[in-house]
Amino acid sequence: MDDVERIREALAGVQTSSRERRRPGSTPWLVKTHVGWVRQVPTIDLSLLGGARLARRLVREVQRLTGDLDTGAVAFITGSGSAGPHSAVGTAVREELTKICGEREAWTFVATSHTQYTFIYDATRAPIAATNELGTLYYLLAGGFGLAVVLAVLQMLGVFG
Repeated sequence: MDDVERIREALAGVQTSSRERRRPGSTPWLVKTHVGWVRQVPTIDLSLLGGARLARRLVREVQRLTGDLDTGAVAFITGSGSAGPHSAVGTAVREELTKICGEREAWTFVATSHTQYTFIYDATRAPIAATNELGTLYYLLAGGFGLAVVLAVLQMLGVFG
């Protein structure tokens, strides 16, 4: 079972609670359609979840899974457009992540966009897409470019003869 399947299984109760709270005719929040892989990171879209209380519960359920997950990170999409970070769900996710990341020194979270937070519970296993870090290839290319510029300037100055 991969990480997305584990998360879907663990969030079945949240799905049931979300269905009970939704308005008739509205699109339901389903683990099948709102939990998946995005750029090698398990990602949960909370935009149709149904409120801050369920968002907090969902984050805590994911926290309980960290020992069983392999990826090292989980992303939470809190909405779309400008309402995402300022919505009740966005605020609840940010506050809950702040609280749980304070419990362990190695845990952190990053805002990977204005509507997405990525919870990093094992930075050694988290993909670069989750941490927003630049990869080794970037540093090698930047170093090579810098060296080429220095050599070009030195050649223009006549250092090489």
